[in-house]
Amino acid sequence: MAIQIYNRRTGQLETEMVFQRWFMTMAYGTPLGRASATLLWSRKWFSRLYGVLQRSRMSRRKIRRFVERHAIDCSELDRPLQSYRSFDDFFQRRLEPTARPIAGNKDTLISPADARLLAYPVRQGLVVPIKGARYSMSRLTAGAADDHRFHEGLCLVFRLAPVDYHRFCYIDDGEHGAHRSVSGRLHSVSPLALRRGVNAFHENQRDVVVLRIASFGPVVEVDVGALAVGRIIQHHRSAHRFRRGAEKGCFAFGGSTIVLVFERDRVSIDRDIVEHSNQGIETLVRYGEEIGRGASSTGRDHV
Repeated sequence: MAIQIYNRRTGQLETEMVFQRWFMTMAYGTPLGRASATLLWSRKWFSRLYGVLQRSRMSRRKIRRFVERHAIDCSELDRPLQSYRSFDDFFQRRLEPTARPIAGNKDTLISPADARLLAYPVRQGLVVPIKGARYSMSRLTAGAADDHRFHEGLCLVFRLAPVDYHRFCYIDDGEHGAHRSVSGRLHSVSPLALRRGVNAFHENQRDVVVLRIASFGPVVEVDVGALAVGRIIQHHRSAHRFRRGAEKGCFAFGGSTIVLVFERDRVSIDRDIVEHSNQGIETLVRYGEEIGRGASSTGRDHV
């Protein structure tokens, strides 16, 4: 089954090239595969073992083939391709500072990562995607979004595919307390898995924190680990003051997801993202790119 994504730079729909599609199809598209995913592949030890292999020096030989197959722009890298010690080292790559400019207007909402974005309204504490399993804000956020203002708010889901830049940033100036780590499995967050009823957002390992931001009010951020992600690296797990666009953390090898939950009427999302989300189609966005504004601004659509 194809995954359609909207490329807002070209204005065209594209078909995503799925990393190791044969495995994803087998693991989540067959009864035996789904049973194996529950009993084996979604276990933490499996992802940790896989991560060890990706950190070995032998994994270096995969880098160039991966770059060529997925057309990764090496001119953005902060060091030469041949300098990476392992595939995981490349996966956690840094970019040149100018590669991801941060949209600077005070009321602008930026993307925290290079990702595929879906915007959903929250209704009575539930998100009901066009495709995939419904999930509750309370279970997703481990109670951090139990306030009734979040229960009729907005949920932004940023899916990072393995090909994406896996460092992520703060969306504005503010502060937060300690992260809460929720133990769980490591299912895939790919639409191929979600369409089969896998409720990764309830079951997966994740870090939850409330960002206190003057421009957008309190925002719950949930950083979700996924299949083959052995670690979610947070630069500041305890209380911290942060600046807009500052790097918040990084996902080690694998696909991942960042979920942002806003209170009702705090932000308005760009029209192209809203329109495609209403069709169940993700929009390609980049770290630091404008994706909306404060709800009082004009020219934006509410979800």
